Amino acid sequence: MTRDTPRRHAPPGFWDSLPGALTIIAALALVSVFVLIRERGAHKMTATVTACQFQGAVVKVELLVRNVGREAGPAQIEWAYQDLAGNRVEADPTTVAHLSPGQSVRHEATAPLDIPSSTGTCEVTAVR
Repeated sequence: MTRDTPRRHAPPGFWDSLPGALTIIAALALVSVFVLIRERGAHKMTATVTACQFQGAVVKVELLVRNVGREAGPAQIEWAYQDLAGNRVEADPTTVAHLSPGQSVRHEATAPLDIPSSTGTCEVTAVR
């Protein structure tokens, strides 16, 4: 006659427990933050308006674009123009194809005006 003995289950290992799961989550969060911080500084561009000319049915903006990051890449700039009363007329995108770290370039962009004008202002609204 054999005697049935209840089997004992081994206690869960560290990685199968709540502290182990929290350790994994904390490690993943730390790596994610590190990657985000690294990427944020790697590709960083600035742009400023150096001239804005309303020429009848066209507005022309001149920009000074600078790569202040650590990696080369394109700069995507959104700029807006306003009428004399300060009403935003429209926003247009423009792209500088390639900037090396520390490089600055002058860039011109134009946009058509629905209502011809000879005065107004331009501003950079976003740089990516």
